Amino acid sequence: QDVLDREKVAPTAIGYNIGLPHGRTNNVIEPAVCFGRLNNEIIWNEETKEVANIIILIAVPQDNEGNLHMQILSKLARKLMHEDFRNQSCSFNFFTKVKIASFLS
Repeated sequence: QDVLDREKVAPTAIGYNIGLPHGRTNNVIEPAVCFGRLNNEIIWNEETKEVANIIILIAVPQDNEGNLHMQILSKLARKLMHEDFRNQSCSFNFFTKVKIASFLS
């Protein structure tokens, strides 16, 4: 619910049919990045009518020191600007724990 509430303030459609919701919440025990690909596009931002069919969720514990979710978001957003990375990362096989850790370091 915390991420949905955050999306109401400022939707995180970043173009390329990608939604990048993120936030800190007491409902998360360890930082996580979750990837989902939808069969059909959905309206991600009602105001701009931007759509998404690729969702990458970044969630970190509320008590996480620093801005870990913003660090992850920043690195991921920079990488998603590159078409090669988007093409590679939009396959289900790309987002494994090892690969996420290596490209975020």
